Amino acid sequence: MGSKRRKKAKIFKKSKGKQAAKREARRNALVEGMQRGWDTLAGFMKRNRDQFLKSCNRCQRLWQARHRRNVDIAKDPGEGCSHWPGQIKLPEKEMTRKKARKTNIERHWDRLAGFLKKKKNQIVTAVSRRQPDIPTVQKTPDESITMPTNHHSTIPLTVETFTFHSLLGTGGFGKVMLATDAIRKERVAVKIIKKRELIKASKTRGKLKNEDILSECRVLQLAHECKFLTHGNAVLHTTSYLYCVMELGGGGDLFRFMKENVTLNLPTIKFIAAELVCGMQFMHSRGIIHRDLKLMNVLLTTDRHVKITDFGLALLNAYGETKSRTLVGTPGYMAPEIITRRSYSAAGDWFAFGVMLYKLILQKHPFPGNAAVKRRKILQEEPTYSGLTDPVTKDFLSKLLCKYRSARLGEKGKVREHRFFYSVIWENIETGKTASPVKPHRCSNDTDEKQQIPVSYSEAFKEPIPATDQSLFEDIQFVCPKWGETYHNVPMEPDTISSVDGNLHNQK
Repeated sequence: MGSKRRKKAKIFKKSKGKQAAKREARRNALVEGMQRGWDTLAGFMKRNRDQFLKSCNRCQRLWQARHRRNVDIAKDPGEGCSHWPGQIKLPEKEMTRKKARKTNIERHWDRLAGFLKKKKNQIVTAVSRRQPDIPTVQKTPDESITMPTNHHSTIPLTVETFTFHSLLGTGGFGKVMLATDAIRKERVAVKIIKKRELIKASKTRGKLKNEDILSECRVLQLAHECKFLTHGNAVLHTTSYLYCVMELGGGGDLFRFMKENVTLNLPTIKFIAAELVCGMQFMHSRGIIHRDLKLMNVLLTTDRHVKITDFGLALLNAYGETKSRTLVGTPGYMAPEIITRRSYSAAGDWFAFGVMLYKLILQKHPFPGNAAVKRRKILQEEPTYSGLTDPVTKDFLSKLLCKYRSARLGEKGKVREHRFFYSVIWENIETGKTASPVKPHRCSNDTDEKQQIPVSYSEAFKEPIPATDQSLFEDIQFVCPKWGETYHNVPMEPDTISSVDGNLHNQK
């Protein structure tokens, strides 16, 4: 009898999960349609304001001509109209009413245009298929930047533009290389991602949408508005690979920095935490949830300031509580609501922020163990604060590591107003006027710039990616304003296989 009940419960649970997946797919399709509608409306607003006002005036004139017998078409005290060749004479009251109506239309039109202008950055992060007349690279929230159209003064940006020196790191979808561009002679980090892996991961999750697999490219275009995010210089792609060209964090990541520096004093940790807060709040204000914040994804620049990086798992257009229940992140940093696959919000990033601060202050993990043990401890156990004598710091960490999302600091209460930051002048932090107290250390990216290594393209020998999947990468390439003075982007190019030279066996 018990086995039958368990079998029925299992079938019910499975059907319930399928229904939830279908509901989520319908909601995502609705959101995607609304985002495209916003972009279309923005383009219409930009191009057709005068035509709309004129056509609205024309419609009223035609109504007057058809419904009033005393209309004199031979005279028209108003504007000319291309639709109606004649002229219309209206009584003085009707003219006053007509002018008032036109004024109201212009006022409402301008209000709508202003609203779209203010929300432009949010629209850009959410767009899935870009409209040809909508700018997608932003300089400030109120001013768009257009790429240079005169390609005679710039050169095309391709893979051959870069000289690769060494491997900086590897990930699930590709690797990060240290490189130098040919003209500007800048050292950059190039993230090389396999398109097949992105498409495969998206199909496994049951979703295959542009904003899902290319979220990092979208965030890199917006990162120039915040000095605490890793800026994207360019994105280009070939038949099988996606290349994200980013600025180089010359000081390495916080994880390696913590290993080289045994202890950090509290003022230094507060400075690092304050800059992280500025970067996180910028992302959240743009509807971006990072979902993979950890010490290895926080870089230090050569002047020892903080840069948040690796937006591959970022969730876009996430304002307030999201409906996503995807289990993503690094074990030990995921919030309880993410582990249990409940709906979550930006509060999950604040939990990961608390884990990072705990490791920086106490030099240990709040939930030690392997991946499974960490998940269990996050759900069932409270971290210990032995050795921490400052009650303000303990209160700050305990509120960030709260298991209940609604009571967690960041979701409930403002992080900047906590006593932990009582000595921080936020205006100086945001403008960069505060000198970094982080002590210099050996640069982790020192290498011989004359050293060159080949980058193999074994994907070129596989079956071509279907056109339907390849269309997801249309118009993803961009060049930032600074690099736009030297380079211009090009459409998708075929993979280069001349640089392989027998090294294909090194490529997995």
